[in-house]
Amino acid sequence: RGISSSTNSVHVSASTNGVDFTTDSVSFGYYEEITVSSVLPSRGVMSAETVVIIVGTNFLPSDNLRCRFGVFTTEADFVSSTEVTCSVPPSSEGSSDVTVGVSNNGVDFAEDDSVLFSYIEEVKIESVWPQHGSISGGTVVTVTGSGFDEEDSTLSCMFGDEYQVAARFTSPGIVLCTTPTLNVKTKHAIRVCSQERTYCSSPEL
Repeated sequence: RGISSSTNSVHVSASTNGVDFTTDSVSFGYYEEITVSSVLPSRGVMSAETVVIIVGTNFLPSDNLRCRFGVFTTEADFVSSTEVTCSVPPSSEGSSDVTVGVSNNGVDFAEDDSVLFSYIEEVKIESVWPQHGSISGGTVVTVTGSGFDEEDSTLSCMFGDEYQVAARFTSPGIVLCTTPTLNVKTKHAIRVCSQERTYCSSPEL
């Protein structure tokens, strides 16, 4: 139901003696085997949903189109025969890698062992030093916390809601950020953000 007419279908009937078959029948559809080649983003914090794009082949606009992340199954939104979108649910299992699968019928899932989604720790800030600097910018601020990821090239520091600068990873608990030039003397909350995770930490004043 809900599958495009490009699939092949046959009529299915039943018999109790192998000779006399029912006159009424149901339709069973065949479709090309689907494949999964990538998922973007491939990582997300374990405490929140992450909307991802899954790329592959032979996806169909079926009512039963589903995604699977490890043991979690979710509804999929059809975009094209090579792309679907899904929401990865939160996980209470801690940081881990899970397989990514797609199914046109909600039962048979196609997966590739090389296509994984990684649940990662959320970014948290514990302290910022120094807490003051020139409005001309250029002050290197040490941000101490947790969840900083060396492989995440999109880590940045937000000063208030307007000023964003790249963060330099030094360890899972420390990143360095250089303050931008400001127009006025004021105090800004600092957050560490990740475009890859589409996530920002809680602000630290």
